[in-house]
Amino acid sequence: DYKSGKVEQKDLTFKDFSELITDSKKAKAFQLMTYAYLYAKSNLQEDISFTAGNYSFRNLENGLILVKQDKTPLKINALVVQEFEKQLQLLLSTVLDEDTEFTPTKDIDACQWCDFKKVCGR
Repeated sequence: DYKSGKVEQKDLTFKDFSELITDSKKAKAFQLMTYAYLYAKSNLQEDISFTAGNYSFRNLENGLILVKQDKTPLKINALVVQEFEKQLQLLLSTVLDEDTEFTPTKDIDACQWCDFKKVCGR
């Protein structure tokens, strides 16, 4: 993927898969993992192995910035896809749970770019 804004390695590095759905600072990693998940699920080969990353137009000199788990580039394979799918299921079950209360972000600056700011009253 590419980003017109700045992407740094810390944006694409996580320790545990749960961070992808609990830490808003990992949104870029979550986005890439979603793309990887969709690619892997649509791929007809059972034995897959690839990496995912961003090119940042604001820091092109860094080249491709890879998704990393801890400090190691993440090899996306069937086990990784399965682990990410668990996180997606957890996230979706939370979103669809009628008893879960919606709370807008505390980061008001993020609201200027949000397509849904009228829904939450911002």
